[in-house]
Amino acid sequence: MHRRWICVLLAAACGLFAARATRAEDPAPALPLGEKLHYKITWLGIPVGTGELRVEEKTTLDGREVYHAVGFIETNRILRKIFPMHDEAESWIDAVTLESLQFEKKIDELILNTHEKMTFDSPRRKGRFESLKSGETQEFDIPAAAHDVISAAFWARRQELAPDRPARTVLIADRKEWELELDTVGVETIKWQGKKVEVLRVDPVTRVGGEEKRGRASFYLTLDAARKPLRIVFKAPFGSVVGTLEPEKG
Repeated sequence: MHRRWICVLLAAACGLFAARATRAEDPAPALPLGEKLHYKITWLGIPVGTGELRVEEKTTLDGREVYHAVGFIETNRILRKIFPMHDEAESWIDAVTLESLQFEKKIDELILNTHEKMTFDSPRRKGRFESLKSGETQEFDIPAAAHDVISAAFWARRQELAPDRPARTVLIADRKEWELELDTVGVETIKWQGKKVEVLRVDPVTRVGGEEKRGRASFYLTLDAARKPLRIVFKAPFGSVVGTLEPEKG
């Protein structure tokens, strides 16, 4: 799986993980139409890029009501000269179950350029992969309800987590099943935009075939019903990548 979409997009994705804490409100009942979250991304404290995810619209797909969400990650102007990257993803999410019906991604990087689409048929427990560049297609098995990295984030937003009650689901990427477990750490205080803010910290763990993948992430979420991640920290062998939510303009 393209690791950045698990470690960064899953985090920045959309006002992510809902969880119960002492002073946290219940999660919002529906996806926030029109919400746009923009992140400044740094590596070892150095600005390297930006990320954004927005809920575009509520529409229909194959006769089912869906939310359409779009996200991107790209390197900044300076880093782009040595490592150009502009990755985009779109998800069509069932408005009732929050499972994914369709996921499309475009990867445009220095040595990687792809355009792929996956569709999910949960009644048949089948997924279909299609490369929109090479024409390759493949059918594969999926669980009863499939998630992509964006729909998994919205699903997680509506869970009632507690330190002793992790939430688990399965997401599909690159035709593989990834186990996703959300561990609630508790309420912590961080500094954001020059102020001390109380947030809820949630740590996800991803596994393939029972093997935990390298790198750990922490998400720091507002305690209100919006559940906006103010900060995302991904700790990897090459150093920490941090996404910081930018204040809304206007």
